[in-house]
Amino acid sequence: MNDAKQNSATKKPRQLRAAGRLRAASRLMFAIPLLLTLFAGACSRREWVEFRGSRGLGLARTSIEAPIAVKWKLILAKQPDDRRHFNQPLLMDRTIYFGSADGNFYSLDLDSGFMNWTFRTGGPINSVAFADGEKVYFGSSDGYIYAIDRRSGEAAWQFQARGQVNSTVVGYEDMIVAAGDADAVYFLSTDGELQFELDNAVWYRNSYQVFDDILAFAPGSPENPYDLAVYDLANQRYLWQLGEELDRYFWFSFPAVKRGRLFFSVTGLVDPGVWEHYFAGIDLYSGEILWERTDLAFLTGEIGLLTARDYLLKNALLLDYGAPL
Repeated sequence: MNDAKQNSATKKPRQLRAAGRLRAASRLMFAIPLLLTLFAGACSRREWVEFRGSRGLGLARTSIEAPIAVKWKLILAKQPDDRRHFNQPLLMDRTIYFGSADGNFYSLDLDSGFMNWTFRTGGPINSVAFADGEKVYFGSSDGYIYAIDRRSGEAAWQFQARGQVNSTVVGYEDMIVAAGDADAVYFLSTDGELQFELDNAVWYRNSYQVFDDILAFAPGSPENPYDLAVYDLANQRYLWQLGEELDRYFWFSFPAVKRGRLFFSVTGLVDPGVWEHYFAGIDLYSGEILWERTDLAFLTGEIGLLTARDYLLKNALLLDYGAPL
């Protein structure tokens, strides 16, 4: 794609590369302490029950108005060497819901910061939750997908995956969609019953959107697990997959969809100390590339390939801020 340089020294054998391929949701990961600004008036007229709002479009139909100031703050437990202290919050009925790397899922009163309840899991919560009228759903690195009663804070059910569940959780029709790392994408009823699943042999921290009965991105098909795919949920078939040209990239962004076009970005090492960023717009239904662009970023100083790779792995989550919206 384009005339970007390739360097075979930066590629890993596929069996080794599987453990390193990450695709993370573009999350609002606030540093501790959490500072809540005075957006209550703007948000009170709209609920925000899934990542990036209604259908993941990132559109708020109300505005934030001055004055903006700290109303209250909550100190969360810090986790050594973990930048994922706090995930994208949900807002429903003037209540904020979010998970934390301390293993707790929180319910807080929007106006006062009063803690309604916490739910303890067996590992850090890096999953981005989804809520409906009765329950809030999220995954944990302890390997479970949870459904928690929004009012009582008690578990309505929990579903055991085969891998850690660090994915975006979304609602589709009367189902909940969540993915386990190098495991599967699970489609569960709101009662926790498995409806069907898609193989996910390679990808970690999956993120996706459902638009017009299409899942983008789904993990690649069993025949091509290293690719990313667009999957027709209504007919349960793969429409198209990204090609092997993108194999040299390491990090894949959360996808954005607008008017039948899919936008995404990826990042990888092409030379020692040189990262390449690739951006593209693709027809959602056909996979036709509408436009693409590459850009380079340089690590200064004497940086070897291994050091550059380690640096990229360590800071990959910061790339989430660069995902298209």
